[in-house]
Amino acid sequence: MTQTDITSTNDLRDLNTPDGFSYQDMPEYKISIIISCYNGEKYIPALIHNLKRQTIGFEDLEVIFVDDCSKDHSAETLRSYEKKYPNIHMIRLPKNSGGASRPRNTGLKNAHGEYVMFLDIDDPITLNGIEKAYEAITLYDADFVISNALLLLNGAYYKLNDFCQKIIKSDNSSTGYSNMIIVGMLISREFLLKNNIRFKEIRLGEDELFALESYVKTRKAFYTIPDPILIYNYKISSDSVTHNITTDHMLTLLDNLDHMMHICKRLNREFKKDMYANYIPVVYSFLFHLRCFDKKNVIKIFRQLNRTQNKYKRFSSAVKGLIKPVYNLISKGHYTAAFLITKAVYLIYDTPLFIKLFRFKNTKKLSKEEYEKLKGVLP
Repeated sequence: MTQTDITSTNDLRDLNTPDGFSYQDMPEYKISIIISCYNGEKYIPALIHNLKRQTIGFEDLEVIFVDDCSKDHSAETLRSYEKKYPNIHMIRLPKNSGGASRPRNTGLKNAHGEYVMFLDIDDPITLNGIEKAYEAITLYDADFVISNALLLLNGAYYKLNDFCQKIIKSDNSSTGYSNMIIVGMLISREFLLKNNIRFKEIRLGEDELFALESYVKTRKAFYTIPDPILIYNYKISSDSVTHNITTDHMLTLLDNLDHMMHICKRLNREFKKDMYANYIPVVYSFLFHLRCFDKKNVIKIFRQLNRTQNKYKRFSSAVKGLIKPVYNLISKGHYTAAFLITKAVYLIYDTPLFIKLFRFKNTKKLSKEEYEKLKGVLP
């Protein structure tokens, strides 16, 4: 595969026609790593170095970068690596899509691996993470594998979740396990293609919809492992989607929230509970990222959110912590007070003190023993 310019995902080869390829073709690689890149020039060398050190073997990985019309020298940098390594490929979109969905879908349509993993350009992964996930997904013939993730904040490592090692069958009605972190999740390409699972081309909430569709459509099993794969390297970036949220983005997110709540009716009680606990706080946290200071437009969002709240009985059970006062005000129709609180938080949301006291206050720092155990596989 050589560097390619693509006008839209619709122009790509059809995965289900004889002219393209299908999941029935013999995979050329064990895993296709798909990376969306926008102005990520400074992160590219470190990520490629990270992938080259993977214990599974770099030669078994197909690395597909999809450049979302970057304004820096990302495309040139990726092209130089593509010439150097036969398993690194670069696709450049001629027009910025505004989010990760189209680049990921483009990468998936051009993947040749038996399994796929989506990564972000600026988040490293543990050196044995891919191998651990591959061992689990092949041993148990699972549709996908989810794992623990670490948070890297101010030079220290924290645990973002705490999964144990467990095989979960699709008909299991007693145990719910939900994880909305798509990045670092190892997924069967055959499973995605058979079930036509793609990222909806929206700017917010695409990961959650993708995850929910995967949980609903799995007919075999998925597997959770305690080994961390993703290392979420927290930083504040003006290019980040979550730092450039508009009213239109929020209204689209709320439309998808209503869609997700409807889909959740098909899940068992424990899954519903986990899905609510994972996704609803995310929606409210985005209110604190909303750039709009036009009270009328923000209240329009509050009204739609209130309508959604009233439709689902379990909504309130997922609302805790900082978002609880905002939820209560919106529920009672006190929109002006809710507007004042969200705008005040917007101004301090990314300050070090606020991050420490509110945003990651329940995130546990790795103990000395835990750090020593992982030290050898940290990038």
